[in-house]
Amino acid sequence: PEGTFAFPDSGPVMSTLQDHGVRMVVVSDIHYDIREHFRRHDLDRYVHDYVLSFEHGCQKPDAEMFTCALDALDMSADRALMIGDTPANDGGAASVGIATYILPGPFRSGYRAKRGLDAVLRLVGI
Repeated sequence: PEGTFAFPDSGPVMSTLQDHGVRMVVVSDIHYDIREHFRRHDLDRYVHDYVLSFEHGCQKPDAEMFTCALDALDMSADRALMIGDTPANDGGAASVGIATYILPGPFRSGYRAKRGLDAVLRLVGI
């Protein structure tokens, strides 16, 4: 976690989403508990829940990862939006009916420019 960083547009976009009543779940298949990353960068206050592969015994693109996220939100797939950066893994959300937006990347270590997350605000009509 000490080596991780947040993209500079993460906080502002997540804050705006929360201000508009949008709940967020982090779906991750990284090999460690990513919650610390969000706490370290003060982003955990925007996250409703976490679906982490090591806790569920499956990993993206397995549909179970995404249905667990929907369950955490008590939401149907047609009301959700998945934002990811790895088509092969994050595209699994589309297999359960979740609209899916794939950002450029992942980037090499050290990349710290804005990620283009403002597109998410436009996608949800903010």
